[in-house]
Amino acid sequence: MKGRPSFILTAINEKLSAILQNILDENKERVPAYDTFIKSYIFNILGILYRENIIKNPDSLIDTKIIKIMPVLEYIDKHYSEALTLPELSKILNINEYYFCRLFKKMVNTSFVQYLNFVRVCKAEKMLLSTDKSISEISYETGFSSVSYFNRTFKKYKLSTPGNYRKIKYESGV
Repeated sequence: MKGRPSFILTAINEKLSAILQNILDENKERVPAYDTFIKSYIFNILGILYRENIIKNPDSLIDTKIIKIMPVLEYIDKHYSEALTLPELSKILNINEYYFCRLFKKMVNTSFVQYLNFVRVCKAEKMLLSTDKSISEISYETGFSSVSYFNRTFKKYKLSTPGNYRKIKYESGV
């Protein structure tokens, strides 16, 4: 990393530190699909290292198809609160919906809908712990179409209803 200004190195280190913290958090919590998220964070690290010319040949380190779906994963992370559709996401990669579904499942080891719901639940979890917003507000702000579907999905991933989760975490001081 010779010849790089220190502010660039600091920015790269901050990005990598944040991703490593996400890996540690996923490994500690071990919620469903944690291993899929850890893999995606590792690919993110490799992408940053390649983009910054720290590693030279990422093809020898990763399956290059995962790089192909990274724009979709980033899009989902930014637009999780919107009604996302398969045609919309497959258009990002310029592939048909059926191939998109197969590719997504192969690369992320879960379906698009399951991944989207998991991202939404993670965002909702943070909101439950950091805001005073009601469950229904959080439900709609994270993209769920109904509070009952949000409650069922949240319970599936966190083994607790959103209300109980907030109460337990609040009482434990986390």
